[in-house]
Amino acid sequence: LTGKYDYRSDIESIDIKGNLDAYQISLALKAQGKDIPDLDLDTSASGTLESIDVHSLVLNTLGGRVSGQVEADWSKLVKWNTTLGLDSIQPGLQWPEAEGNISGSITTNGSLTESGGWKVGVPLLAIQGLIRDYPLYINGQLDAADINKSGEPSIHTEGLELSHGPNNLFVSGSLDKQWGLDVE
Repeated sequence: LTGKYDYRSDIESIDIKGNLDAYQISLALKAQGKDIPDLDLDTSASGTLESIDVHSLVLNTLGGRVSGQVEADWSKLVKWNTTLGLDSIQPGLQWPEAEGNISGSITTNGSLTESGGWKVGVPLLAIQGLIRDYPLYINGQLDAADINKSGEPSIHTEGLELSHGPNNLFVSGSLDKQWGLDVE
C-alpha cells in the first residue's frame, strides 16, 4: 500500500492466552485517523464464547482519560453492564467549536428481551466541566425500554439535570403512551 492513510493503528502489545471457551487478553494500541481523535488504548479482559469481562479499559484521548469496566453476556439474550470514568476530556482538541474540559462518571446497563425488545438503564450520569467557557453540569439517571418491541419506547427518570452556562433544565417523570413529565 502506498499513499497517505486515512486511519492508522499501531498494536504495541497483545497477549492472548487460553482458548475460545476460556481466554484472557491484554492489548495496547494507538490509533489515529482523519475524523477521529488520536487515541492510546490499554485493556485487559477475560471471556468465553458466551461472555466477556473487560476488567480494565484505559483510553487516553483528547488530552484526558476514559477508564472503566465492561461486562457483556450473550449466552441467552445480549445483556451488559458498563462503568466509565472521564478525566479531563478536552473535546476542543478535535472539534474546536466544543472547546472545554469535562470529567465525570457514567454507568449503563441493558439487555434484549425475550419478546424481541430492549431495555437500557443509565443509573448514573454525572458529568461536569466547562464547554465554550461556560460551566457544564449533567446529573441524574434515565431508563428507556421497548420491552415488547412495540415501536413505542418508554422513558423514565427520577431526575435528570442539565446546566450549561445560564441555561438550566430539570426533568423528572415518564414518557409513555401517557406523558407524566415535570420540566423546570
